Amino acid sequence: MGLVLAAPAWASDSVAFGNRVIVLGDGVGQVYQVAGAPSRIKKIENKHGAEVGERFEYFRDGKTTLITIKDGKVAAIDEVHGTAAGHTATVQAAD
Repeated sequence: MGLVLAAPAWASDSVAFGNRVIVLGDGVGQVYQVAGAPSRIKKIENKHGAEVGERFEYFRDGKTTLITIKDGKVAAIDEVHGTAAGHTATVQAAD
């Protein structure tokens, strides 16, 4: 996880994939239609180990786009510039 934290990251309420856009609140089906299958999917767990969401990771054009899915909808969008190779940590939710 250190590599992701060391690279500059920006949170956004939308992200473009070509000429199409994903915004906060879009459903999982819309994400797949616009962005295709993620490069990797990581489970998001609370402090008790229960799954509370997923993070879709897309590696493209020298950056990583992280789309957090909770309750079947886009809850957060982050872009990390630079490489995130080797990032394997499980994400923990605050609750």
